[in-house]
Amino acid sequence: MKAIPLWLAAQWMGSACSSRRDISHVTIDSREAGPHSLFFALPGTRVDGHRFVDEVLALGGCAVVSEDVGSSSQVIKVDDTLQALQRLARCYLAEQQPLVVGITGSNGKTTTKDFTAAVLQESYSVHATAGNYNTEIGLPLTILGMEAHHNALVLEMGMRGAGQIAALTAIAPLDVGVITNIGPVHLELLGSLDAVAAAKGEILTGIKSSGVAVLNGDDERVRAQWQLWSGHAVWASSFQDNQDVYASDLQIDPFGYPEFVVHYQGTSSPVKLSLPGRQNVSNAVLALAVGVVCGVPLEAGTHALAAASSSPMRMQIVRGQTGCVVINDAYNASPASMEAAIATAAQMQAAVAKIAVLGDMLELGDLAPSSHIEAGQQAAQVFDEIIFVGRFGGFFREGLLREGFSMDGFAWVNKTGDAMDWVQQRSKRGNLILLKASRGVGLEVLLPTLEGKVPDGK
Repeated sequence: MKAIPLWLAAQWMGSACSSRRDISHVTIDSREAGPHSLFFALPGTRVDGHRFVDEVLALGGCAVVSEDVGSSSQVIKVDDTLQALQRLARCYLAEQQPLVVGITGSNGKTTTKDFTAAVLQESYSVHATAGNYNTEIGLPLTILGMEAHHNALVLEMGMRGAGQIAALTAIAPLDVGVITNIGPVHLELLGSLDAVAAAKGEILTGIKSSGVAVLNGDDERVRAQWQLWSGHAVWASSFQDNQDVYASDLQIDPFGYPEFVVHYQGTSSPVKLSLPGRQNVSNAVLALAVGVVCGVPLEAGTHALAAASSSPMRMQIVRGQTGCVVINDAYNASPASMEAAIATAAQMQAAVAKIAVLGDMLELGDLAPSSHIEAGQQAAQVFDEIIFVGRFGGFFREGLLREGFSMDGFAWVNKTGDAMDWVQQRSKRGNLILLKASRGVGLEVLLPTLEGKVPDGK
């Protein structure tokens, strides 16, 4: 964070403070507080940050933002600490004035964010969302993590309900807004795909009048949202040559890595992605579209993608300790991303056998039974052995049976820990193992027994 005086930070938050000390770090974790830190005491469902105010000050924290007056002049009093955090971020962003790119979508937004940051890095000093900092708390913390030299900000914008994307864009008005796709996620809260589409479409109203939307031309629901908006759009496609930026000549190598040619306004450039999976072609083309909109030459953008890395647990290819190859895509799952992960495994070579460790896709509401049956049908066509973790295993098993999958190669457990022995027995040299489930399943606990070094060859 660029250093700012504490009195100015208080003013931005609608409060007051006479201190002339500078802050250069904002945190909600008392353990991270230091001499130039501003600690926000956020109320929480498990732990209330107000419990740690005295501890932060004793550790040398510069000041705290609290809903209680407290007994110290280092306590900045506000009515709502979360709103104060958001106000501070909004004012800090307005002072820094970087290029701001916001990315949302049902699937692929994190990888698209990673790709976009890599592409923009060719012409900008980029700061981007880390981890899962894509919420009403994480987004302002991301903004406040910008340093003085950053002139581009790439924000992932997540949501679980209506109005949440609009609230995020109110904190960070966008120069470029991206929708990767719209699919069945968060249905338990939103109720229908139309509601999901409307919630994702809120990002369009957060684009500045001078800004542009970069949209997935392959997704009809994205197109429907655009028709409700009056701004300028650039369209990207992984296969339609009538779009502004599009891919052609797609090939998938034996290790699942896509190669293709991307086109824009009469220019073209070859691309070889550093992540496996055909679905990443769409993510890459969207990132390249953002690049050209922001002045990054197409060839420079494709060069950047050749070395772009992903966030953890998203289509990571790692070498297991016993010589197996692991596709670690365990961060989250929806019907579309489950299908994509299974398709990626189908495209990859395995010297011995293909093994799947799959689990519940959560928050699907009434679509849960049919979605898990379909996933079972898809997996049956690819894998030699499968273990399913979670409560929807019965539906998944039904899908396997419909495709004639031998039940001798299937196991079903309720908890991830119960799959440990089964996975260990199949982590043999030459096996390909896919890990894929919703975040709540926690398949990453299996990684210590599998994960070795990242392979240095494709």
